[in-house]
Amino acid sequence: MIAHRRLLFLLIIIAGSYTVWLASRGMLKPTIPDSGYYHLSTIRWINEYPLIFGLGNLYTHLAFNQSFFSFVAFLNIFPYFNKGYNIANSFFILIVFLECLSDTIKLILSSYKYGRWSVAKMFSVLMVPVVILCSLTLRISSPTVDIPIFFIQIILMLHLLKLIECDTKQESQMSELKFIIILAFSSVTLKLSTAVFSLLLFSSAIIYVSLQSKSFTNTLKRISFSIIISLIILTVWGGRGVVQSGYPLFPSTLISFETDWSVPLGTAKSVKNSIYSFARQRGKPMSEVLGNWKWLYPWLAKISTDMSARTDMYVRSPFILFFFGFISLLFVIFLNLLRKNKGRLCLPSLIGYIPILGGLAFWFFTAPNPRFVGSLLWLLSVLTFVNICSIIVFDKAKLLSIIIFTGLLFWPIWQNQGLFKYISLNGYQPIKKPQLIQKTTNHGLTLYLPTKGERGKCWNSPLPCTPHYNPNLRLRGDSLKDGFTLKVTSNKSR
Repeated sequence: MIAHRRLLFLLIIIAGSYTVWLASRGMLKPTIPDSGYYHLSTIRWINEYPLIFGLGNLYTHLAFNQSFFSFVAFLNIFPYFNKGYNIANSFFILIVFLECLSDTIKLILSSYKYGRWSVAKMFSVLMVPVVILCSLTLRISSPTVDIPIFFIQIILMLHLLKLIECDTKQESQMSELKFIIILAFSSVTLKLSTAVFSLLLFSSAIIYVSLQSKSFTNTLKRISFSIIISLIILTVWGGRGVVQSGYPLFPSTLISFETDWSVPLGTAKSVKNSIYSFARQRGKPMSEVLGNWKWLYPWLAKISTDMSARTDMYVRSPFILFFFGFISLLFVIFLNLLRKNKGRLCLPSLIGYIPILGGLAFWFFTAPNPRFVGSLLWLLSVLTFVNICSIIVFDKAKLLSIIIFTGLLFWPIWQNQGLFKYISLNGYQPIKKPQLIQKTTNHGLTLYLPTKGERGKCWNSPLPCTPHYNPNLRLRGDSLKDGFTLKVTSNKSR
């Protein structure tokens, strides 16, 4: 027991040290190009104006309507504290790290006292090195939505496994289901590309609980309020999209509204296609990439040869670990059959593969850029390791396998150990101030534009700043708060 107390004390020290290190890393200046193009500008618009009609006419990317930027703007105490972009992603990482560490402590205690090996807690243990790797590899000081998506997918999978382990008669299972529904719906407001994963995950959770309770109708009644709350969230989010661009799902043109502030349909389609083309084969004209499979071989070649830390973190390392885990899983199953052991797969945990594989299929057939995959490949490899541990009969062998797999998951970290030096020891580092020029449209609207040397990055420049100048842009009224339009006819009314 004394040894376990020492271990718990060590884990607390690790958590405290990690928090300090994470905070110092978050204080670095934003460096991701997209933060210069539209992340920081979007946050500034939210802070200075409540809602702008036709904001996508100023610059299409400002109308992406990713709710994460509202969260970052909320963290700002504008204009006194304007560092929300520094702490937003660190906050997400820290929450997931602490939950995984807490589950690790609970697993140590439960395995010692009762010999219980929770699948969800084993998942948390194996996710600890993945969380650390992400905070090492990704530029967390930039307000990119890719990082919260990465961790929300982990949280959703973790709570799906916790739901599966709950007793059907316990209220905790229904609480887990309600949490999954609201978080799954909310994740779509961060980025549309998560829709398939989130939809399949919360659908799997509802079906599983319904089958366990043998009453689909009763399950729907108990979660009806959570579904209503989720639909309200989506409605408000979609309404904001209509205000900013005329499309609730911009840049998707699946639903559109004809208004005086709407982004032209051709422009919206061009933005959507440019994302698909960029994700498949960067640098090639859209006409050569879309509508055929010629991009596949160059894409595979780039994935396998690109030695950047980002590609390695998102794709190569988790895929290699999954391949190793899959072979190991087949070997352990064969060994158990050969020795007639009682160890078997935790069949309910196989449900987790449904949203993962569905999400990967959607990613591959739409925008297969490494950073758009989120944590799906990591979920695939870790869930496979968890299934191996679950079918190992003997406790010592189970513990040994967890240690081995945790060590394997730490392997990519040692590959990137040089990144440990990238921290700030002098507080918050200032954002780059780009050189700007002023240009007036045909209708008297003065815009700020980055000079050629800035490559279109506004960073946190005064409003309205845009990388793209459109001489036909005009205000809908007398000031910026009235919004923007490209319509030829004058319309001063809102």
